[in-house]
Amino acid sequence: MDQSNFEQQLALVPNLSIMNISQQLPQIQQTLNQVLQILQENGQRLHRREKILDKILDEILDKILEQQGQQPEQSDQQLQQNGQQLDQIRQDLLRL
Repeated sequence: MDQSNFEQQLALVPNLSIMNISQQLPQIQQTLNQVLQILQENGQRLHRREKILDKILDEILDKILEQQGQQPEQSDQQLQQNGQQLDQIRQDLLRL
């Protein structure tokens, strides 16, 4: 179920009063189950993105370390800048 479909169904749930809460429990339960399903799907997607991001960052770090080995004169400041760039890339990718 996608987000817009869920929102449409949620809009169909009438305003609850104390008198009709018990009548609405099955629909409330169904809605909560749908919310849980969406959250689980989003969590799984986030986990996959994090794994991909970690692989990308590992490759970038490996290249930086290779360059450092080839260029021992590379300064600590440059390494720090590279680390900051990696952090920025990670933040940018997490926003995708």
